[in-house]
Amino acid sequence: MSGGPMQAEASEATPGAAVGVLHAMLTEQPHRLRRRAVSLGLRREDAEDAAQAAAVAALEHIDAVRCAEEPVICAWVDTIARRVVADAYRRDRRERAFLASGELVAETSGAGDGATAGTVASAEAEWERREIVRATARAVQGLPEALRQVVELRYGHGHATKRIAEDLGLSDAAVRQRLSRARAVLAVGMGGTPL
Repeated sequence: MSGGPMQAEASEATPGAAVGVLHAMLTEQPHRLRRRAVSLGLRREDAEDAAQAAAVAALEHIDAVRCAEEPVICAWVDTIARRVVADAYRRDRRERAFLASGELVAETSGAGDGATAGTVASAEAEWERREIVRATARAVQGLPEALRQVVELRYGHGHATKRIAEDLGLSDAAVRQRLSRARAVLAVGMGGTPL
């Protein structure tokens, strides 16, 4: 494949023909991508999200397909599904590593309700707290690398902005600006909930 994994090689095809084959595949076999995600090791509850992400990626890049034959498009979509699942595994691994660092979890576990770290009044409150931490970790992992790096050092490791600036070779003002931008992005991404 000379054009990368998003291009299928073969005889020239019109984009409309490839879209038609892809549409037929997705409508005639609506659970195909979900089953493929499960077969690649995703949990069933995550497989639907992966299937939708693969379908969206296929539709976004369908103009790159050079052959409208069903086997070629099926193989191409399968490659996309494998990449989506691999991305999900990487995100999950980063999220678990971020959560395992413990600093953010300990910092948020007693926030606002007067409870000591790790102690929560009810199972429902504990579940809510964990969901907030997971959502925050996912949102942080979705930040651009430059912003994610300063957020992890500041909030995950508790470093002062001056130390972060020294470690990254930035000015203190640049670190504060990146933190401010990251907080704004996170607030919007989490429905207005500040970091």
